[in-house]
Amino acid sequence: MNVVFHGIVLHMMRYGDTSAIIKCFTENGLRSFLYKGARNKRNKGRFNRLYPMCRVEIVASDKGGEGLITLREIEAVSEPVHPDPYRMAMAAFLAEVLMKALREEPGADRLMRFLSGLSDLMIEERLEPSFLVQALNELAFLLGIQPEVSRGTFFDLRNGCFQGQLPDHADHFAGSEANMFYQAVENADQLQNHTQRNMALRCWLRYFQVQLDGFGTIKSLDVLETVFYD
Repeated sequence: MNVVFHGIVLHMMRYGDTSAIIKCFTENGLRSFLYKGARNKRNKGRFNRLYPMCRVEIVASDKGGEGLITLREIEAVSEPVHPDPYRMAMAAFLAEVLMKALREEPGADRLMRFLSGLSDLMIEERLEPSFLVQALNELAFLLGIQPEVSRGTFFDLRNGCFQGQLPDHADHFAGSEANMFYQAVENADQLQNHTQRNMALRCWLRYFQVQLDGFGTIKSLDVLETVFYD
């Protein structure tokens, strides 16, 4: 019996000569699909319509588990994203962050709605300048690691709070970093330029590295900072 998945594309990679592996967040959690013949002549047009953060409908033979699920059909149900380097860099950055932050567990209805909303916003003609910073803020809230907002000279990355005393470990922000992270969490709309927003994104990623096991480095950040400069 066929099973239909609704998901958001987070990552695509080649598999063999003509196939591909597509990692999506679905209503059943994070899933990896094997798309046999994705890059052959018959399927290449459909495969090329897929991009990071697009919404898709997938038909597979079973729900599968944590391993690869062989899909039978896949269709992009989102409108094409604006083909400019800014929008594509934003989509790639968001998809990489989400792929590393989200886990395999099912029952992620709220997260699925959140990702669907981000996907829809990616095709809007105009995005708010603080869109990415606000997205990471909401992601932290949904993951249950939202920082505690209060005034303090230092921010403790392990405990997720601002405080007046210097923490007794290296995982903290001080000075301009602490001030920038406070602004990013409290009122991201007040970040005035790309330099500040890029710094805020780096603060958020550092926070995720401390809070989420295995989060690692976000490689697409360098590309994002290259296309978003003052």
